[in-house]
Amino acid sequence: MFLLTQATLPHFPEKGGRLVNIASIANRDAPPMQTVYAGSKGMVDSFTKVWAKELPRKYGITVNVVSPGPTLTEGFGKAGEDFMQKVRPLIEKTPVGDRFARPEEIAYAVGFLCKPRASRINGPHLIADGGLLVV
Repeated sequence: MFLLTQATLPHFPEKGGRLVNIASIANRDAPPMQTVYAGSKGMVDSFTKVWAKELPRKYGITVNVVSPGPTLTEGFGKAGEDFMQKVRPLIEKTPVGDRFARPEEIAYAVGFLCKPRASRINGPHLIADGGLLVV
């Protein structure tokens, strides 16, 4: 992620560009048996916070992060029935509905941060989990 961002920065438009990173609620929820995955998503969150302070003035961009909850991506779909049964209790306690998020719902959150009207949104962590981690 660091090298990709570094390589793309010179190609952003002079003013008004957007960098939106994708993390996961695993970063906040710390599920068992997901040390490397959750840790890597924590790194995405940390990079985003630092870059939100460093990059706007230099590159004219905003930097944000979106953390999806369980989303029915191709990878989730191929995870198998055993995995789906383990995830089912999590899905069942999602306040906005007993289902996985659809990829287009997460894409909308990313798209929102890319709109011209979102030009003052810089640095927040947008959690798109249907209220699963509301505390």
